Amino acid sequence: MAARPIDVDVFPDPADPRAYFHIGRDIVEALDIQSAVEAFERLIATRDMAEAYCGHVSLIFDGYEDDPLDLWCIPAVRAFLADLDKAFPWFFWFLDPKGSSLLLLAACCCGTTTSVAASGKTSVSFPSVVLEAFLFAHCDAAEVIRRRFDFAAEDLGAVVRPILEYFRVPRAGWLLIGPQPD
Repeated sequence: MAARPIDVDVFPDPADPRAYFHIGRDIVEALDIQSAVEAFERLIATRDMAEAYCGHVSLIFDGYEDDPLDLWCIPAVRAFLADLDKAFPWFFWFLDPKGSSLLLLAACCCGTTTSVAASGKTSVSFPSVVLEAFLFAHCDAAEVIRRRFDFAAEDLGAVVRPILEYFRVPRAGWLLIGPQPD
């Protein structure tokens, strides 16, 4: 039985476009990276698509709603996202920096250490060297998108700064984009 294609819900509101990529458990467990890449490559097909969905994409993994584990703790999800990220390294340009997809991607690609406080709140941390390499590679990939479609350097800064803030990177010396605050 072939895995069903990835469903994409697109809300093309000019003021706030959104795209939700629904990735089914069957695709994940089959490690059907090619179907996923084909779905995501639509985002980089044209400058208009890259511009419209910059920072407006979320990943949704269907079929795991009843699994007690966090998605990044499920080996099949970890393997799938790590492989997908190698095949489609431009997620920083597209993923919503306020959503959970960015954390999921990093957790699957970098590995995590988790701890549970007495309050029951789970804390997630990343190996710093691995996270830095992950951030560097993905910022570099975002630069590829910027150059491919001739976006301004400030556009790259607008993409990357919220991501670095999300991961609490105060200022990356290797990443100097556009005018820097004093």
